[in-house]
Amino acid sequence: MVAGTIGNVLTILTLMSTKQFRSNTFSIFMIVRSIINTFILVSYVGLIIVSAFIGFSPRTTFTSWCKVYTYIYYLSVYTSITLLAVATIDRWLSTSRKIHLRSFSSIRNTRIIIGGVLIFFSLLLIPHPIYSEVFFDPQRNTTTCDRPDGIYKLYVNYCLVILVHAISILIMIVFGFLTYRHLTIASHGQIHGGRTMKHRLNIQMTGTIFLQIILFIISIIPSWVISIIYPAVTANIIYRSAERISIELLANNLGTLLYFESFADTFYILFIISTAFRRNVKQLLIYQHGHNQVMPIRPT
Repeated sequence: MVAGTIGNVLTILTLMSTKQFRSNTFSIFMIVRSIINTFILVSYVGLIIVSAFIGFSPRTTFTSWCKVYTYIYYLSVYTSITLLAVATIDRWLSTSRKIHLRSFSSIRNTRIIIGGVLIFFSLLLIPHPIYSEVFFDPQRNTTTCDRPDGIYKLYVNYCLVILVHAISILIMIVFGFLTYRHLTIASHGQIHGGRTMKHRLNIQMTGTIFLQIILFIISIIPSWVISIIYPAVTANIIYRSAERISIELLANNLGTLLYFESFADTFYILFIISTAFRRNVKQLLIYQHGHNQVMPIRPT
């Protein structure tokens, strides 16, 4: 939570304070995702930490907290994942050699898309607070904030997972490959003339997207197995020993933390891959350090 929050804040400050990035559609997606990811890390992982200190979780104790939190949490997570997929499409458009395709990659269209994604999931997830409630889970011998067994839970666990995760991953892979082809063709055409600054920046931003896609896929698979596949396979097991419950809880926590890694890695991926981003982060930190220094008083 600490590393992800600090990284997301630095990403936001760096991209917003640098004209080179601020006027780029890729940066708009990353700024909005970093804001959403910060909220996800603080609200979910932070709530786990607070609950451990105070001895109970408001989310699994009060029904009103459960309903509101469930809606906002899933809205944030689904929006962040979808924006990563849309950013991959934007990379494909912005690196195309066809002018009419490149014209779709604009600041105006980016803002419209982000607003459209927020509205779409805001409407899609309206049933979430209606069906979510606090109830006692006999298998884990504790209260939980979830959807009770039924049609809506099956819809959430399978339809929404396919809609948001599987389709997003498919989009990332397909358009990531197409973007790679665009850059390969462009690189062959610029071997003799030298690569322009815009082309180098495109390569760095596309490399950032590629690494985020790989880490997202790696982080989501264990979560699917632990949260969806395993409960479905073991649904008929009513009695569970204390040892088995502890092992399942540990596996669930590890899978959950690995899943949330994908909401904390944007800054570190950018810092590793993009030399332009690294340079601007250093300039930002140096400026803040110099700005905060107390000017010495000259003797009269």
